[in-house]
Amino acid sequence: MLLHLGNDQMVLSEDIEFILDYDECKKNVDSKLFLKKAKQTAELIYISKKNISSIIFTKKNDQILLYFSPINSSTLLKRADDNFNDFSLVKGNIDLSELKWNF
Repeated sequence: MLLHLGNDQMVLSEDIEFILDYDECKKNVDSKLFLKKAKQTAELIYISKKNISSIIFTKKNDQILLYFSPINSSTLLKRADDNFNDFSLVKGNIDLSELKWNF
């Protein structure tokens, strides 16, 4: 299933690892550290450089892509209702030890 992220940008829901709420991510030290490290190795795709509401982490063929979307993370989950259990919304803390991402 395709998930619309804004401004005609879509991704396959099966490629989504998780979705971060951008404002919550900025508040948390661990989340900021994780995002900083991810930005060093991932391809960054800014759907909008203004009004960022969510960050969508995708992985396909060992390539990590971070989409910065103006669409609220909760709205994205509602759009992907059929595949809700395939990926998760992360608000607040990220437990780095549980992630299986190699940066």
